[in-house]
Formats: sequence, C-alpha cells, structure tokens
Amino acid sequence: MATGDATIPVPSIGWATTLASLLLWTAASLPAEAAPSARVFVLDPGAPALVSVDLAAGKRLASLPLEGQPTWLVQSDDGRYLVALDYGPGEDKGDRGWKAEGRSSATIVDASRFAIIGRVELGFGLDSVLTGPDGRLTVTCPGYDAKKSDDALPRELVVVDLATARERGRLRIDPGTDLTWRSPDGRTLALLLGLPRSKKYPWPEARTTIVDVESVSVTATLDSAGWDQVERDEERLYLIDFGEPDKNPKKNENGSVEVISFAERRVDRLDLGRAPVAGLLGEDGLFAVASEGPAGGLGGELRFIRKGALVTVLPVAARPMWLGEVRENLCVVGSKAVTFVDPEALQVTATIPLERGGKGVVDDDDRPFEVLATADGRRAFIHYPAQDKVAVLDLEQSKAIGSTKTGRGKKKFFNAMLSGLTYGASEKVYFYRPGGPPQMLLRPDGRYAYALNLDTSDVTVVDADTAAAVEKIGAGGRMLALLGGSTLAVLGSELHLIDTARNAKVGEIQLPRLQGFRRSADGSYAVALTEGTVLILDGTTGQERARLVDFVNPTRMAFAKDGEASEPTTP
Repeated sequence: MATGDATIPVPSIGWATTLASLLLWTAASLPAEAAPSARVFVLDPGAPALVSVDLAAGKRLASLPLEGQPTWLVQSDDGRYLVALDYGPGEDKGDRGWKAEGRSSATIVDASRFAIIGRVELGFGLDSVLTGPDGRLTVTCPGYDAKKSDDALPRELVVVDLATARERGRLRIDPGTDLTWRSPDGRTLALLLGLPRSKKYPWPEARTTIVDVESVSVTATLDSAGWDQVERDEERLYLIDFGEPDKNPKKNENGSVEVISFAERRVDRLDLGRAPVAGLLGEDGLFAVASEGPAGGLGGELRFIRKGALVTVLPVAARPMWLGEVRENLCVVGSKAVTFVDPEALQVTATIPLERGGKGVVDDDDRPFEVLATADGRRAFIHYPAQDKVAVLDLEQSKAIGSTKTGRGKKKFFNAMLSGLTYGASEKVYFYRPGGPPQMLLRPDGRYAYALNLDTSDVTVVDADTAAAVEKIGAGGRMLALLGGSTLAVLGSELHLIDTARNAKVGEIQLPRLQGFRRSADGSYAVALTEGTVLILDGTTGQERARLVDFVNPTRMAFAKDGEASEPTTP
C-alpha cells in the first residue's frame, strides 16, 4: 500500500510498497535507506516479556513483563509505539471465529522511553490490525458464530488511541467482515464483508462499509460482489474476481474487477477477460491486469484501468501466467513468449520468444514463479521452481539465451508445497505469484543468478551469458537473502553463507526452530530469532556478533526507527 500503514495479516501487492503475510520474512534484500538502528525490540511470549536489545553491545538493555500470552508485535508507522497483542484464552474455530473464554488485549509501549503506557481490552480473538498516521490502532475481533445463539460472541471493530492507551470506540460488525484499508490521513477506514472462505461455510453476501475513525461510526455502505484478490491505493479498492475459465465458450466466465471509490461512494464493475492473472497497482493509480484473449485466440491481453474506467487494452504474450514489474517495465510471461510494456507510454516495448534455434527453452505448462532483471538492463532470469528450471533472456537483443536445470535430482516435493504458499516480493519486483519468500536472487553486478531448490536443498548458480549452471552448492533452506558485500544467505533450520565472489559456501550457523530473520534498515545488523535464542549477526557478512540465550521463545521483533521509516514486523 502506498499509505505506509502496518497491516496484519491482510496481504497487499502492488508496484508501490508490498508487505507479505508470511511466517518468515526479511528486509535483507532491500537497499539501505535509513540511519543505523541501535536497538531491536523482541517479543518473547514464553516469558512473557518485551525485551530491548542493544545491537552494538550485543546485550539486553531492559525487559518489560507482559500480561497474558501476547503473540503479535506491531510497530506504529512513526516508530513511537509498540503494541503487543494477545488473542486471549480460547480456541480457533476457523470460519466460525474464536471460541473465547476471555477478551483479547493490546499492551501499548512508548518505544523511546521503553515504558508501558497501558493495556486495553479488545474483543473476542484477533483477526486484523491497522496502524495509521493519526496515532490510532484499529482492530477486528472475529467473535464466535456458534450453532447455539446463547454461545455466540460478537464480531467487533475496536479503535484505540495509542498515546493514551484508551479505547476510542467500537462497532458490531457482521461475520466475514475484515479490515482492508485506511486513508493516508488515517481518518477513513474500509471494511470488507465476504472475504474468500471455504465452500463449506461461504458468506451469503459481500459489501464494503466505510467507517469514520474519529467518531467510530459508519458513513456509507456499498454493495459489492465476491472476490479472489484485493488491491488498494489512496482513493480506491479493487476487488478482483478470477472468474471460471472454460474451453467451452458457453460455460466460460470471464474475470472482473469492482473499483470502489471512497470519495464518490461509487462502485464500477469492469470485465477483465478470460483467466486473468491477478493485478498490479501503480503509485499513480493505474491498475493493470493480464488475461487470455477470447477463447481460441492466439494472444493475451493487458488491460489498464484508471479511476474505474478502461484506458486501453494491449496485445501481449499468449496464455499469460505471470505479471510483474521488472525495472521500469511491466513484464508478462506467457507460455511461449515474454512481453515487456512501458507503463507510462502504454506501449509494448519488446516481445521475446521463449525459444532458441526453433526449440522452446521451456515447456508450455512450465509455471513461472519470479522474474529478476540485472541492474544494467542486459539480462532477465525467469525462475520455474516447480520444473527445477531457470531461463535467461538477453534484453538488449530481445532473444532467449537458454535455460538450465536446477538442483541435483527431483524429490517431487515442490509441486505439493506450491499450493500452500502465499503472496510476496523480492527487490524491485512486486507481483502476484504462488509463493512468498525469494527463491532466486542476483549478484549485484548481474553476472550470476542464484536459484534455491527446495526439493534438493541446494543453490544453483546460473551464468548470465550462457544460461548454464556453473555450480551447485549444497545449502538447504526456505528462502534467500542478499546481505551487503558479496554474501548470500540461505535461511532455514540453518543459516548457510555463500560468498558470491567465489561461488562457494563459507559458513553455516544452526537456527533451530527459526521464527524470524530481519536486517536493519542501514544493513549493519541482521537478527535471527530461534528457540530460546536471539542471534545478532553482521549485516554484511552474516558472521555471528552476539548470542543471547536468556530467552524462552522469541517470536517477533521490531527495529527502533529513531525517526526513520522501516518495515514493520510481519506476523
């Protein structure tokens, strides 16, 4: 989102800022933009306590005992407040909500003084949390939709003032309603009813409710349809329905998008074509979505929408499977070609066939997962992890160089895992894809790509000029992180360090039950949370600087912002 709100756990993607709803995420791939953070705040639910750690000295500064069993840690967008959130006693009943035996709560901490301001009782359970520039915390509590009305618990929206740790107000809301958006000034809130649920327990209707945060009151209710993906900018919501593609034109249902304008209190519905590939939202409010052409057509389509109206439709590669931003261009990966589009001129700049010497470098059903381009604009790498494959494109001559296999033998694991992953982003590339944590990264000079193979627990080094696998390094994990200098980290139950200058593994650190890994905004430090331990690492080399073993079960962290912006902790 372009607003800078911290959102939990609703995922959002776009050409602007992206937050992934992932168990494990790191800012390690991001460029340094802020002043050094001298402290990190660690939530230890096992204690329970919130602990302030001096990164340079590698020691505890202070510890604040907490009540209950807090499991989430939220940082306000200005860094002034930390909020430890507790579900409260109860049991998760899935779509029916939280069968609570007591209320959830928020403990609010002044980050600069590291002192508790107060503790606020919320509702029954916790669903989603938003912070905004107005210093307010907005929380949805799911309640419990019991079979017996006497056992039911209300679903509520609760608004809390962070500076005073006092409740500002609450609203009863319908089952299936969740937070999704706050305006840049924090005064307006959008609630969606009808979030995607199981067929066994669907919500009967869908609508968008507009709430004034100051008065905690409903100002408008807009009817809307169901959706599979939600995008938002500063003025609008985009509710995307993927439809039901079918080879039989009579059975085919095109995808659609409903564009909801908050200022105009209006809903516009537009056709997205057959089998749309999600959507991207630019900072200027331009919305793009790729889809197949009419059934039986030979090409794909890329639609651009602005302010609820169709701007243009461009022809792109057939059977689009991936849409994203690669450097300054949009990129559509189809089954047989890749199309690049200038989003300012709204023109196709290149179409590159996925073939060499008349033979395809990938198969028609290969599923692209991520695309990265070198900083000099010479090469692009397409990762197909389900097929253990990386394809390399020559962007200067608009041709495919070739492809190579990754890993050292298939174990038939990734295909099963792929469906369980969610949204995510890697450096300078924001897009819809089946997975979250980066599985491929580039050396800064663009000479090599490093593709993690989850099946065979190794990293394949791919040459940018030949598309050949020049090395396969045994280093298992779940994601990659590029540290400063020439060090690549592979994160899992161990931290493997790879020197990209030599393409060789140079060390490893055991990370039992890794709960989180993040790098400070300036890149000086990296912090790993493991079972009973907080590890402070050099943010450039990954080498261990300090090991704090006096924790019970640290699970969440937030770096002190010191007046600078950085990413909030992901739950």
